[in-house]
Amino acid sequence: MLAAKGSDIVVARCRGYLRPLCPAGQAAGFTLETPIEAQERLCARCNEKGRLLDSKLGLRHIEIDDYVDPGDESLIEELIHRADALRTQLRCPEDFEQLHINNQSVGRTALYELILRHKKNDFDFSESVWREYLVFLRLCAKVSLLSGRLLKSEKPDRVSVYNSLYVAHRAFCLLARQSGITQYFMHAGTNLSRQHGTLMIGQDFTWKYLAGLVDRFQEYSEQSVSPAVIEDVTRHFQCLLSSSNSFVYSAALSNDYLDIRAHFGVRQDQRFIVASTSSYDERFAVESVNASPPPKSLLFPRILDWVSYLIELAVERPDWFILIRVHPREFPNRRDHVQSEHSRKMKELLQNLPANMKVNWPDENLSLYDLAQEADLFLNAWSSVGKEMALLGLPVVIYSPEIVLYPTALNGVGTTKVEYVEAIEAALVNGWSFERSLRAYRWYALEFSRSCVDMRESFAPSGRYNRSFAARVAIRLLRSLVSLPQERWDLFRRKLMPRSQEVVHRLFTQDLRSSELAQQQERFAGNSVDEESAIRSSLGQLGAQLFAANPPNNPSRLQRAFVAAGIATYR
Repeated sequence: MLAAKGSDIVVARCRGYLRPLCPAGQAAGFTLETPIEAQERLCARCNEKGRLLDSKLGLRHIEIDDYVDPGDESLIEELIHRADALRTQLRCPEDFEQLHINNQSVGRTALYELILRHKKNDFDFSESVWREYLVFLRLCAKVSLLSGRLLKSEKPDRVSVYNSLYVAHRAFCLLARQSGITQYFMHAGTNLSRQHGTLMIGQDFTWKYLAGLVDRFQEYSEQSVSPAVIEDVTRHFQCLLSSSNSFVYSAALSNDYLDIRAHFGVRQDQRFIVASTSSYDERFAVESVNASPPPKSLLFPRILDWVSYLIELAVERPDWFILIRVHPREFPNRRDHVQSEHSRKMKELLQNLPANMKVNWPDENLSLYDLAQEADLFLNAWSSVGKEMALLGLPVVIYSPEIVLYPTALNGVGTTKVEYVEAIEAALVNGWSFERSLRAYRWYALEFSRSCVDMRESFAPSGRYNRSFAARVAIRLLRSLVSLPQERWDLFRRKLMPRSQEVVHRLFTQDLRSSELAQQQERFAGNSVDEESAIRSSLGQLGAQLFAANPPNNPSRLQRAFVAAGIATYR
């Protein structure tokens, strides 16, 4: 898109210098034990795709292997020996700053993917994890050493990478920023129904991008959006309900009727409160690499502290029934096979609970939306549950306004224990709200549409994913017969994107903070009448999916709220 506007685009690639735990190797599931033959095959495929892009898009590329200096290896070996010598002293993120090369503190930068891969929440590394850390440290050092030469040679005005927190990418970005060069990241959009058809682009990294949107939401919160934007939100939530995307950790909505209150033994005179925990290692990883500072004031420093307090509340309030929903990512799931250390501590804590408190473990395969059917209130740590339940009109209370990546205006907030209990009690009194749902739709409109670069006019892979198994097999066989791999087919079908091209060009040439600031926002706007009608229609569609298994004579609590608000839930 930039090249079409006359910009000189240079793509930096690797011939194999960064394997085995480069981003491509990690995406392929490589470990330290992956045979070199498999690594070489992946490198060959990666380079073949690069050449295809060059030929079809007219891109100029450089190979970072050409910027390696003969003396680099001895510097890197010295760094590795120093890391081994300091191993017992590395107990907090700042300790890793002792590991530097050419004045670059690579020790902290090398932690990111390691923490996520092993779901760590401390720096007590086993022997195998330490060996892996050294590989990431070596990777980070390699990129740091060659990046200075590359930047000096090419003298770019801007640099951009995919996911700027990945070790190799962050090492490059830090060098660029130190040199006064604006750094951008690119990432697939967060709308799961069109994830690969939209693009987030912003300075720094994804959390900063989303935090910037939160800061901007006050401006958009009073602006109506068009029915087309609402429809995009609807499709995302349909993906969540069906759990049809690998990025959805919750189980799919139950096909059969499930009486949630009876399932957990909630009395009819008790208020049913669901407390949803968050995946701790993701925040720990971001803070560990110094991408985001730890929160200055958090009512409960650890999720374990929060859950301990909820146990105390359950004892004090027998009229409440508190269900602790442990985040599915804490355990092996369809994206990885690792159990977090945090979950083991959680299991120890959640023993001998009061009678009005239970735990929903991931292996029960209950959907978050099964619980939403009967919940009076959700309590949230900092996960996306807080905005998802708000869209359905349900009240949510948080204690963590500093770190949630959506507007706190969607939830009740308590930053002291007194305020927290008061917020819970107020939410239980006020109950379901269409106004809350409307605000959540407007937030999702900003997150999904107003801020993202829409590439669907050129590349819309959703049709590929929605094909039947037989159709996928037939198309794959046909392409193999004519030697037309998926990437070549996508490029063959590629069309010009004049509107998106202008957005991206404006973003980079004007040095804007994010793609949201480069958009022509008028095209997303609507009027309040059409917006409300579209939201009611959207909630009706979601309700039809949510309540499909409910007996006609026994609607759920959420279903009754929809009906009382005049929202039809067609079957």
